[in-house]
Amino acid sequence: MMPNDADSPSIHDLLNVAMNNRWVSERTREGWCSVFQEVVDSHYHALSISFTNDTMVPALLEMQAFGYFVAAVDVVLSGQVPACFALLRMCIECAVYACIIASRPELNVIWALRDKTIDDKRRFDAAFKITDLINALPDTGPVPRDVIWKLYRISISHGGHPNPPAALSMVDIYGTEGRRSMDAPLFSDGMPLLHALKATADVGYAMACLNDLMVNDHFAPKNMPEHVHALAIAGLSELGSDDKHLANDED
Repeated sequence: MMPNDADSPSIHDLLNVAMNNRWVSERTREGWCSVFQEVVDSHYHALSISFTNDTMVPALLEMQAFGYFVAAVDVVLSGQVPACFALLRMCIECAVYACIIASRPELNVIWALRDKTIDDKRRFDAAFKITDLINALPDTGPVPRDVIWKLYRISISHGGHPNPPAALSMVDIYGTEGRRSMDAPLFSDGMPLLHALKATADVGYAMACLNDLMVNDHFAPKNMPEHVHALAIAGLSELGSDDKHLANDED
């Protein structure tokens, strides 16, 4: 809940609301926190792998992806939905960069020299188009490129870019025709929050699977997709909704 003062809230008020929301979520959304923990465990198991000169850049980018994931969890548990999706977009991009560079070591230098000269920046821009990188991912496996594309589109639509679904997810419009009022709370619940919780879990699992592909090992949580689906169905039931799109993992 937001402060009820007539004056605008202070930044401390807003941060306290976020902290309280997160505290409550950690205790009332244990199932979601459990699947987020599975991603954390996967990440730290993968860190036990020894890295070579060719895999140091992918390892750095994978750590950056993980940082975005943890930030997304923090933000979604506080109820800040569009901001969560913006972080998920960056998580996906870092994980894709890491996976592709690991399979093409010649990209290490292009990535590292990105800002050295104008020509280096041009080489980087030509080599690191995110659409080309996602299309270069395998079309089979636990998270084939079609799944990465779906998650990436969702992240952009719902907060990674100023698109209608992001803005409309946090707005209540009411009144009569010709005279409208708008309530735009910073913190969300209900269906927008459930959608964000599921997307965070889905992106976390995708990140873990891309990391497996990068290190050629198997650390991703084995049954996590089933756990996430069950949590989504339970969440829909609590909300009294039969939203087929969310339940069936559709865009």
